Amino acid sequence: MKKYIVFISTGGGFRYAQLLASKVNDEEFDTFVITRDQIKTFFKNHSELNPNNTLIHPRTAYPLRVPWMKDLEDLEKKGFLVINPTKVLRLTSDKLKSSLFLQNRISHPRSWDFSKDKITKKDFNSLPQGKYVAKPYTSVSQGKYVQVFEKDKDFDFSDFKKVLAQIPSDKMVVQEFIDYIALYRVIVINNKALPFSFVDRPTKDRWRVSVCLNKTSMEYVPGPDEKILDLAERTQEIIGGYINFIDIFETKNEGEKKYVLSEINTACILRIHENLANQNISGAIAQGLKEIAAKKLSGKS
Repeated sequence: MKKYIVFISTGGGFRYAQLLASKVNDEEFDTFVITRDQIKTFFKNHSELNPNNTLIHPRTAYPLRVPWMKDLEDLEKKGFLVINPTKVLRLTSDKLKSSLFLQNRISHPRSWDFSKDKITKKDFNSLPQGKYVAKPYTSVSQGKYVQVFEKDKDFDFSDFKKVLAQIPSDKMVVQEFIDYIALYRVIVINNKALPFSFVDRPTKDRWRVSVCLNKTSMEYVPGPDEKILDLAERTQEIIGGYINFIDIFETKNEGEKKYVLSEINTACILRIHENLANQNISGAIAQGLKEIAAKKLSGKS
C-alpha cells in the first residue's frame, strides 16, 4: 500500500522542501510539497490521505500563535503523524520555555524572561552580577537583535532598559553569557547524530556567530569531538523530536574541552551545509522520514 509524506514549507524554503521530496519518492512513497497556508484546503481536497498512510513534515519557523499550527494540531487530533510533533515545534521555538525545560537536565545557560513594558527595578535586581545575552522569545533574522550586556556596579536599571529597547518585541529572554570559542551545529535524525558538524568561531570584532545561513565564515568539521555528537543526541532525546539541528558552544576551559548547549532548531535550509560538506544531508533526512513512516504507519487505507 502506498505511503505519503507531505512537506509543509515557507515560501523561502520551498525549493529545499522539493529537494527533500525528490529523495523520498519511490515505489513505496509519494510526496507533496505545500505552503503552510494551504494545509486545511489541501487535506480537504486529498481524501486519499489518512492517518494510516500519511506522515506530515513541517519545515517552517515561528510556530507560535499562528493559524497553520492550529491546522496541524487538528490533523494530529485526527491521528495524523506530524514530525516533529507540534508540541516539540512549539517548545523548541519558544527560547525561554525550551531553556527552562532543559535546565537541570543538560548543560545549558541559565535563563530569565522579561517584558519591556512591565520591567521593574526588582526584576533588574534579581539578576546576579555577570555577563548576559538578551534576545527575542523567538529567533528572528539570524540573531540580528541579540544584545550582550554586563551587569556590574556601573550598570544600572536605566542602562538595562536601553539594552532591552533595542529588541523589537515586548517579551524577551535574558540568558547567562557563555564565554565560548566556537559554535557547532550538529544534525540529529532519529536520535542519531550525523558523523560531522559545522563550526563558526568568534573574533575580536565579531562576537556573534552563525551556523545557519552563513556562506562566509562557517566551516565543515568532518570528525568532530564525540562529546559534541553525544550532547546533541542526548538533547534530542530529552526534547522529544526526530529531526533537529542542534547548536553547541565550545567554552573556554583549562585542560579538557567543555561543551554547552546553545539552542535547538527544527527548520533550516541546509543547502549551504550540504555544499560545504559535500554530504547528502537532504538524502539522510529523507531516509530518516521514510524509516519513521515505515515504523509508525500501518499502510492501511
